[in-house]
Amino acid sequence: QVQQWVARMQELKIKENPLGIAEDGKKDDKKKEKKASSGEKLALEKKIEEYKTSLRNDFGYSDKDIKGDPDFQELQKELAKMK
Repeated sequence: QVQQWVARMQELKIKENPLGIAEDGKKDDKKKEKKASSGEKLALEKKIEEYKTSLRNDFGYSDKDIKGDPDFQELQKELAKMK
């Protein structure tokens, strides 16, 4: 039911503004960029979690060791850039 509401709201939004132009006359591309980056962000978060569990299970790392791992820190920096 919620999906139907969302679909209906999207239809109404398109009818109201078919070209996607904001009130100031500029196209609203930011929303599209956010959707793409949120997908990338979720994929990176999943990758970080997999890496964490791999370090814990395969190498016996503690939380402190994981935070000190250079590869883990690099992944965290990439995630911070996306936010």
